[in-house]
Amino acid sequence: LVQTEKFVREQRAGRFLLPGAGTDIESDVPSGNNDSGNVANIALLPWNSELLALWEGGSAYRVDPETLQTLGRKDWRDDLKHMPFSAHPMVELDGTMWNFGSAPYAGRNGKLFVYRVSPQSGMQAVQPVDLPMSGYIHSFTMSERYLVFYFGPHLFKPGATTFVDSFEWSGEESSKILLIDKNDLSAQQWFEAPAGFVFHCANAYEQGDEVIARLCLYDNADIMQRAMFQLMRAQPGDEYSDYARSALVELRLNRVNGKATVNTCDTLMEFPSVDPSAAFAAGPVFGVGHSDTTSAHYSDSVVRVDPRSEKTTRYVFDVGRIVEEPLWVSKATGEGGWLLGTFLDYRRAETGIYVLDADDLANGPVATGRMPRHVPLGFHGCFVGAA
Repeated sequence: LVQTEKFVREQRAGRFLLPGAGTDIESDVPSGNNDSGNVANIALLPWNSELLALWEGGSAYRVDPETLQTLGRKDWRDDLKHMPFSAHPMVELDGTMWNFGSAPYAGRNGKLFVYRVSPQSGMQAVQPVDLPMSGYIHSFTMSERYLVFYFGPHLFKPGATTFVDSFEWSGEESSKILLIDKNDLSAQQWFEAPAGFVFHCANAYEQGDEVIARLCLYDNADIMQRAMFQLMRAQPGDEYSDYARSALVELRLNRVNGKATVNTCDTLMEFPSVDPSAAFAAGPVFGVGHSDTTSAHYSDSVVRVDPRSEKTTRYVFDVGRIVEEPLWVSKATGEGGWLLGTFLDYRRAETGIYVLDADDLANGPVATGRMPRHVPLGFHGCFVGAA
């Protein structure tokens, strides 16, 4: 466990002191700042010889990549201490990092803070953006020239006891999409699209006057408002209510006429990934999905979607295995890649690691590792090569 301020305080007290993202804790302890509730448990990012443990409402934490010991909070600048720093930065091949901080509680309709970080000089730019609505945002994507931010009408309502409870779905309103020029962060263009909800984005590329972003789109925010609570609070034998699953879509933004269109491929997918060396192109997208035969509320497949051929291929794991995010790992030959991920086998109460050939999913794992115990399901990992 990352030794965040919240964790250390509560370990010393021997009890929970502050609410979690969706869990209310009765306490008279003041929260203080954004990092008071930071648990640094959403994602890990190797960057510039550091390993960063990321949340989305507060600071990154530095973790030793060898021992996993916590090294302390990452402060980019004195005036940026405790600022929200999302769990899904995007890194250029030259090491430049782009990220954002979402503050739906700031100003009239919330604010977005866009960050550009250099591996040599640190924080290079911070661009505050006033939002037209206080929609929830978890990640973003980028093309070679543009940053793309998708805000669904899952709107912040102050006064709730937890962060999750502070949002309310407003499906009669449209989604808002923000396009920002990387070369001039003040050059911004807004688009509208039908109501939808996005957790995770794949990549984006440019084609003529259009910027095309690939996203995993839900019809509504039930996954956040209902499904996660069911998973957290379920008892053996409980029935799960149905909720919308996300499908891979192409969001086409025309910079000339200001129109946004959504093209869906009808493939259920979450936790998307691409080959980072070809991130600014219309290449394959990989993710987890649901087989045609399962009605369970978990992912049992790894899926590959080739937009150019409109072909979808998948590998379905054995019954009882819940499959987590596939990470792209480039092959030593420099051509193609492996997909590395974890699974939880609830029938055997064990956790495993799978390795698939990204160009040959149908033949299944080329390697599998297992532990004789289970590790709880998580969010996002990373691959760090041997020194």
